[in-house]
Amino acid sequence: MKLRYDAGYNSVNSSSIGGIILVVNVLMIGSGEYTTGYVHGSATDSDKGAGVVALSMFDLRNQKLVDDILIAGTNGTKFPGIRAHFQRRIAGIYRDLNCQFASFPSDATQRDPLAYRAALDRLSPGDVVTVFTPDDTHFSIALEAVEHGCHVLIAKPLVKTLQEHFDLAAAATRKGARYSKGHRSNSRRLTGVPMFRFRSRWLRQQGAFV
Repeated sequence: MKLRYDAGYNSVNSSSIGGIILVVNVLMIGSGEYTTGYVHGSATDSDKGAGVVALSMFDLRNQKLVDDILIAGTNGTKFPGIRAHFQRRIAGIYRDLNCQFASFPSDATQRDPLAYRAALDRLSPGDVVTVFTPDDTHFSIALEAVEHGCHVLIAKPLVKTLQEHFDLAAAATRKGARYSKGHRSNSRRLTGVPMFRFRSRWLRQQGAFV
């Protein structure tokens, strides 16, 4: 994380105060469909063919709101394919959009489920981590990121138990970090929306969210 001064910068973005812009490093943990759009050796055939999270971060870097970008997965041999995929689906389409990133584990490593820890060590308090990994890993990874003092965006479900909510909230308060859930849905297709809203409100009252 670093500060950049730009007297001419005019934005409603909360990271800018009086021309002082907060520029963060971003680590994306999870290299699958939502992050990269690259699955099983090719672009996914869903509406996320160019990825969602990485594309957003590349654009934020283009706006000079993000500095270093890191991606951590479990299979390093995927990364040459991901880089080629980004070149085709992003750099080859969006002018001047830099798609370079640091990857963990190395391209020669077939499996390392803890590679994200080396990437976390590259970050400073106030940097940002996104977690788009299997559901049962969200809590442990997010907790480690918060313990590093990083702010965390987690794919739904945020965690799996109420106690995990409490533990993550306590760690975030202690470290001065924030975390949030990222998802997209069409509420008109949901059933039981009033009950969902009631339970969400109750959880917030119990301190499960920050």
